[in-house]
Amino acid sequence: MALNTERGKVAHLLRRAGFGASLSEIDYHAKQGLDATLEQLLNYGQVEEVEQIDVFQLTNNKGNLPAPIVSAWWLYRMMTTRRPLQAKLALFWHDHFGCSAEKVQNGYLMVQHINLLNELASSDFRNILVSVAQDPTMLRFLDNNTNVKGKPNENFARELMELFTMGIGNYTEKDVQEAARAFTGWTFQRPNRIQAAVKNAVEPQFIFRQGQHDAEIKTVLGVSGNLNGDDVIDILLDQPITARYIAGKLWSWFVYEDPEEHIVDRIAAVFRDNNYSVKALLRHMFTSEEFFSAKAERALYKSPADFTVGISRAVDLPGILDLVSIFQESDKEKRRLLRGAVGGVMGSMSNMGQQLLYPPTVAGWDGGAAWVNSATMLERIKFADMMFEKKNGAINWNYLVGNRRFESVGDVVDRLCEVFDAGLPAEKRQIVASHVEGLLDRTRGEEKYRQEMLHQACRLIFGSPEFQFC
Repeated sequence: MALNTERGKVAHLLRRAGFGASLSEIDYHAKQGLDATLEQLLNYGQVEEVEQIDVFQLTNNKGNLPAPIVSAWWLYRMMTTRRPLQAKLALFWHDHFGCSAEKVQNGYLMVQHINLLNELASSDFRNILVSVAQDPTMLRFLDNNTNVKGKPNENFARELMELFTMGIGNYTEKDVQEAARAFTGWTFQRPNRIQAAVKNAVEPQFIFRQGQHDAEIKTVLGVSGNLNGDDVIDILLDQPITARYIAGKLWSWFVYEDPEEHIVDRIAAVFRDNNYSVKALLRHMFTSEEFFSAKAERALYKSPADFTVGISRAVDLPGILDLVSIFQESDKEKRRLLRGAVGGVMGSMSNMGQQLLYPPTVAGWDGGAAWVNSATMLERIKFADMMFEKKNGAINWNYLVGNRRFESVGDVVDRLCEVFDAGLPAEKRQIVASHVEGLLDRTRGEEKYRQEMLHQACRLIFGSPEFQFC
C-alpha cells in the first residue's frame, strides 16, 4: 500500500502509532482522513476506552498476583484498546526503563508500574522521569530503597545517566557517585492496616526519608549544592545530549533506525522547545516529510508484540473482545478464561523473544534486526498454526475472506494480504499462491480444505521477509 495515497499513509500511521489495524479500521480511518486520524491517535484521552479486566480480580488463593497473569492482563489491553498510541508508548517506556518482574518479584508492583507508564505515556519527559524515579517498582528494581546516607547505592543513578537520559560517555564516575548521594532517602512504604481501611490505600507509595538523605554539598555535571533527586533530574534535562538521546530513540522506534544528524538536531530542538513534551515531539514526527518517505516505509522490524498483537487485532481472535462480558465467574475461572483467550499469543511472543514484564536487561530488548533469526522466524511461521488450532477457536474461511467466491488462489492471497496489511509485492504473492494452488478445487466441497488453504497461505505470508517489517 504505497505512501503516495491517503489510504496508504493512514495504514502506515496505524502500523507505527499502534500495532496495526483491521481492514475495517483502515477503511474507517481512510474515510476519516489522515489529519483526523492523527488527532484521534494523539488525543487518545478523548477516546472512550473499551471496558477492561480488573486485574485485582485475578489473584490466586494466597492473594498474590502471579507475573504471568499480569502479563496476560497487559497483553489483553494491547489487543483490545481503542487507544493504540497510548499502548504503544507504554511498551516503549517499558523497554526504555527495562524494569523486570524477575527481580521485582511482585505482581502488584508490576501492575502499578505498567499503569504508571500507561498514564504518563505522552506526558512531558520530566514528569515521566520524576514519576518513574519515585515509582516503588523502580525503587525496588534498582535498589534505591537501600540508598541511604553514608552507604549510597549507585544503581539507579548510573542507569539514570547511562540509559534513561544521556547515554554512555556523557558523564563521569564521579557524577554517578554524587548523583547517588542526591537520591539518598528516596524509598517507598506499604500502607498500614489503618491507612488501607480509612484511605482505601492499597498500593505502596513513594516516601522521602529526610533522616536517610545526605544533605552535604554535591557536584553533578558541574553543578554544586545540596542537591536532591529532583535537582539531578533537572541538571540532566539541561544537558543538550538528553534531548538528542531521547528524541533519537523515539524516532528510531516510530520512524526508522539511526536518524541522520540533521534530523536529530531538528527533533531535539522541537523536544526542548516544547518543554520535553512527548506528544509535541510525536506530532512533529508523524507530520514530517521523512515519516512518509520511501526510507520509512516498511522499514522497522516488527517486534514480537507488533507481530502477534497486529495479527490478533487484524482478525479479532475469537473470544477476545467478548472476554469482559463473560467475566462473571470465580477468580479462578477468570484466570482460566484469560489464559485461554491470550495464552497462545503470549506464549508465541515469548518464543519470539519478547516476554512482557521480563526485558532481558535494564537496557530493554535489543530490538531491530535482533528480533529475526532462524528460531524466531520459525515461531512467526508457527503463529498461523496457533490461529487455526481448534482449541483456540479456529479462524474460519468466512471470517477471514468473507462470504465470497474466488476465481483463483491468487485472489485469496490478495485478500489475505489486505486483511493482514502485508506488504508483499505481486511476485511474492504469486509464490504463495503457487504453493497452495492444489487446494483450490477441493475447497468447493469441503470446509477442511478451505481451512487448510488459508492455514498454509498464512504460514507463507507470516514467514515472508516483507511481513517482518512495519
